[in-house]
Amino acid sequence: MTRDLLADLADLLNRVDPVPAPLADAAAAALAQRLDPAVPLPLIADSALEDPEGVRGVGGARTLRFADLDLRLEPRGRRAVHVVGRAREAADAVVRWPGGGAWAAAERGWFQFEGVPCGPVAFVLRGPGRADRGTGWFVA
Repeated sequence: MTRDLLADLADLLNRVDPVPAPLADAAAAALAQRLDPAVPLPLIADSALEDPEGVRGVGGARTLRFADLDLRLEPRGRRAVHVVGRAREAADAVVRWPGGGAWAAAERGWFQFEGVPCGPVAFVLRGPGRADRGTGWFVA
């Protein structure tokens, strides 16, 4: 009885207020990317989680430090960030977001991405002879 009621309710909601196709496509793409295998890079520090006394204002650069990876995210307007990163071991970098992504070759460990959309992102390091290593998803 309860399953039938829930199925009827879901059907009603899908007819009255259907999920927009682009949103459903982005969710499916994010789920597929989330399931890609990568050795997790533990988060060591995130400037967004710090609350230094006497500091005012928002909107500045954000720094994140993971095992083997440092990132600096600089806002570019309201919809994008510029990312500068450093891999501590030889690796190329991939940034992912729902429905998209980009690749960058690291030169002496340094790489950058321009125009990364604000919102959920994840980074993966790909190095020769090593398993992929990746961050969890976080909001840029």
